[in-house]
Amino acid sequence: MTTHTIVYRSVPVFNGSVSAYLAEVDSILATARRRNPAVNVTGAMLFNEDWFVQLLEGDEADVRSTFERIAADPRHEEVEMLVDGKVPGRQFPSWSMGFVGDAPAIRKRFSESALADTDVVMRDDEVVQFMVSLAHADAPRQ
Repeated sequence: MTTHTIVYRSVPVFNGSVSAYLAEVDSILATARRRNPAVNVTGAMLFNEDWFVQLLEGDEADVRSTFERIAADPRHEEVEMLVDGKVPGRQFPSWSMGFVGDAPAIRKRFSESALADTDVVMRDDEVVQFMVSLAHADAPRQ
């Protein structure tokens, strides 16, 4: 069975202290982890102070409706779709929403990647594999 995957990149829009910033990210993750199982959507989110990058996977209608709801969230802007298509299977079958945090090694890998450069276009499979490698390397909270 094929799986639909959407990967997007956006710029966070948070005001306040670093602790308030991190509390917003925790709130986003808690909401995703509560809502996603009900619609059988899985995935992972990368966050640092400059970017959100999120991979959503599941049935196409469920992934699209989840993405549309997320895209309308005022806590980020400049939402850019990077991948929108079918893949052979889920990359994160047991993660309602994995999290790749702001660890120094992850920040370095992301900042040195083509994904952090808005002028570079990566192939869909490259974007997905990069997200998978980051998520699994960081042993994310689920």
